[in-house]
Amino acid sequence: MKKWIVFIALFSSSVCFAQEKLLVLQPYEPANTLEDISTIGILFRHSVENFYEGRVLYHSTPCQDEEQAVALAVEMQCDEVIFSEIHRLGGKWIFTASLLSATGKVEFNERGTAQNIEDFEPLTNRMARALIMRESLDAAATTENIVAQEKEEGEEGRRLSNFSTGLTIGYIFPSGNNLAYYERDEPLFGPASEPRLHTYTQMIKLGWMNIWEFHNNLAVSAEVLSFIPASIGCDVNFLHLKKKTDVTPFFGGGIGAHIVAADNLEDNSNKRNSGPTFNVQAGAMFFRTYNMHVLARAQYHLIINEDKDQGLSLDISVVMRKKEKDRSSNHSDSFDVPLKYRIIGAVIVGAIAALAGE
Repeated sequence: MKKWIVFIALFSSSVCFAQEKLLVLQPYEPANTLEDISTIGILFRHSVENFYEGRVLYHSTPCQDEEQAVALAVEMQCDEVIFSEIHRLGGKWIFTASLLSATGKVEFNERGTAQNIEDFEPLTNRMARALIMRESLDAAATTENIVAQEKEEGEEGRRLSNFSTGLTIGYIFPSGNNLAYYERDEPLFGPASEPRLHTYTQMIKLGWMNIWEFHNNLAVSAEVLSFIPASIGCDVNFLHLKKKTDVTPFFGGGIGAHIVAADNLEDNSNKRNSGPTFNVQAGAMFFRTYNMHVLARAQYHLIINEDKDQGLSLDISVVMRKKEKDRSSNHSDSFDVPLKYRIIGAVIVGAIAALAGE
């Protein structure tokens, strides 16, 4: 009886811990003119290993078709095999790859284009992610696997630089009687009325955001914000971006200074309405690999003034990357674009200040 128990335990553990095996073949290049084909194959294998959870085997001798690839996978006792081809088309290279099961079924396939040999480094990474995750090349794009042509295609929305600027709009929901103020009528003749407390269940949040992204998935943003009509201030935030894909969750916090509208009461003339501000925030950045970002976030502000004003806000920011100067042309709009941003920002900030001061 004990022998059977030991046998069942060993069999169960072998099944549970058995790793699936994936065979990666060196890409097949029929023209045999690509001198760096072995290096491309190694880069492809390393990228597959980064995404595949099982064991990856590599065969440096390419197969000429999918049938040979499947037969070799069966011979090496692999569950799946990646067969890829590279073909020359004019001045560019066409890279196709298929993920096949050991039965010969095509699980997934994709095709990408390399404008030069250097493009194969990001392209192999992107192709490996696409095959293993079963997603398109566009969906597999990250900040680290965009090819050179995409970086230059600013008109099509690809990311150009690490600085973005744009508008923020949303709502803030004050906690309790926070961001409220007292006022009373003071007629020309007769006594003043009793103080009245004005409270808000929600207020419009309007701001101007500048954000700088770094290669280590960190970002810094500087914002001018107004909770209309009660407050105006500025924040500097430090954010951690969780991924490098087009949909990137983030979280972080920041510090700043905010001014809250004063009470219209002589008794409160010495009241401290302004103060340092702390915030925590979390949300998601959309279209991170593009020249335009959309940020959706939840943010909680605490103003260290006499009332300890605070509240939760929900907002959306749309930021655009500044166009880089075209060094290959004498014409440049590098002056016009920043000037446009400065004018728009100045008008918005001026309007915010005027509304907050009323």
